[in-house]
Amino acid sequence: MSTNVEIEAKALVSKDEYLKLFNHFLPLTNKAPYTQTNFYIDTKTFALRKDGSGLRIRKIKENYNMTLKVPLSYGLLEKNQEITFEEFQLMEANNRFPDGNIKEFLIMLGYDVNNLTIFASLTTSRLDYRYKSSLLSIDKNSYNGKVDYEIEMEDNSPLIAKQNLIEVLSLEDIPFRENKKSKVVRASEK
Repeated sequence: MSTNVEIEAKALVSKDEYLKLFNHFLPLTNKAPYTQTNFYIDTKTFALRKDGSGLRIRKIKENYNMTLKVPLSYGLLEKNQEITFEEFQLMEANNRFPDGNIKEFLIMLGYDVNNLTIFASLTTSRLDYRYKSSLLSIDKNSYNGKVDYEIEMEDNSPLIAKQNLIEVLSLEDIPFRENKKSKVVRASEK
């Protein structure tokens, strides 16, 4: 299991703005876009979200990674744990929470893992690009019959993440419109 602090700046953009950025950075990277699906987990009363936390299982190809995000004074404490396809299936079908450090941490925080269930999913087509000290992600998100477009900049500094995001957007004359709604919040809206 790994633990780190996630610090990112995000902006929602229109489809045309997304295409401008995608077409700008695609030739600069030697990697193709990839697809990931996030399966979001919470209680029926959204106890984790009410505490500012989030829990998901991310599927990329045949790999499954569970991530718990807990708020800090700046950024999010992020705990990651690889799980098997079988563990994912048991969680999806029977709400059987995978054993490991995330389960232990949730219990330590006072959550009953037996009340956690997958309540939504969101699929992202993502293009990543290393921009200065930051990681730029250009995302097309599909969920609940909706599609939206989001640009993320991850860095060790919130100030640098935001500055680099504004700079990238300005390359295509796109205004910075900060996104305050996370993917999990958007995916849970009907």
